[in-house]
Amino acid sequence: MLIEGRGLPGAEPDEAGAERWLKESAGQGFYRAMVGLAVLCARREKAEEALSWLRRAAEQRADPEVQFALGMNHLHGTLSAAKDADLAAEWLGGAAEMGHPAAQAQLGLLLLSGADGGGGEGASGAELWLRRAHEQGSFDAATALAGRYLRGGRVGELSGLVVGRLRRAGHVSSKWSWR
Repeated sequence: MLIEGRGLPGAEPDEAGAERWLKESAGQGFYRAMVGLAVLCARREKAEEALSWLRRAAEQRADPEVQFALGMNHLHGTLSAAKDADLAAEWLGGAAEMGHPAAQAQLGLLLLSGADGGGGEGASGAELWLRRAHEQGSFDAATALAGRYLRGGRVGELSGLVVGRLRRAGHVSSKWSWR
């Protein structure tokens, strides 16, 4: 509220006041305050400090969205000095375990590309995460699975994937099949 000047009529943005309260809350372990500080630091172009606050928030493992954000940062090198696919896979894995569909899809794609993240899951793990993401409606995961099934000659699994997707969208009745 202080950052954006909301809350009281005529209130002006007060980043310094917001930072003071966020640091006090973060000092008590409140992960959302840590995320707020990360956002504030990123706005001020203090990338390393922003990354540090985001990492501290993600280490609490309270919110898969925070772990996903940190994983994507490491994947693309947005705040960090260098891209690190294995570290990205590690953080995305935490979010994926908590049921975050975008993290599941991204982790599956990373594992297909050879990233490890410490889990040693490889291609079989990639397919598992892609299926979980697909079951939650991820188009990216469905596309990746379809490509794997086509390249592997797994037409039966591909047809199941397509029909399942069409059923969820309401385009095919549950009684319809390929045979």
